Amino acid sequence: NKKTLHHDEMVSRMRTNDQQVVFAAIEGSSCGRSIRGIARYGIMNGAKGSQQRFGEVGLIVEDGFQGRGLGKQMILQLDKFARSRQLDGLIFYVLKDNKGMRGLIENVYPSAETSHDEDQLCYKILFV
Repeated sequence: NKKTLHHDEMVSRMRTNDQQVVFAAIEGSSCGRSIRGIARYGIMNGAKGSQQRFGEVGLIVEDGFQGRGLGKQMILQLDKFARSRQLDGLIFYVLKDNKGMRGLIENVYPSAETSHDEDQLCYKILFV
């Protein structure tokens, strides 16, 4: 049985600039801290001629912490921050065989636009 973690204290923004933001999930005290996950987005422009700006998301969670809600909390933090920066949405590129990540995105964003090529899916989330 995997224990659900208290993520509010773990996830904090590490770095922000005009083109990207990085959040880290850190466990432990100042004497012994470990990074358990990293979530980030980099700004990318929409289609040619469009004024839209999207955050292209990258997420990694340590194996022992997967399936415990940490990835979801990190995505929600990225989402909240992206909205505060007036982005038009988020984009996730996910390998087709990454069922965990696909399930996570589909759970958080059930109405995401989805497209695919040979080996990856693209989830596009539009903020309204």
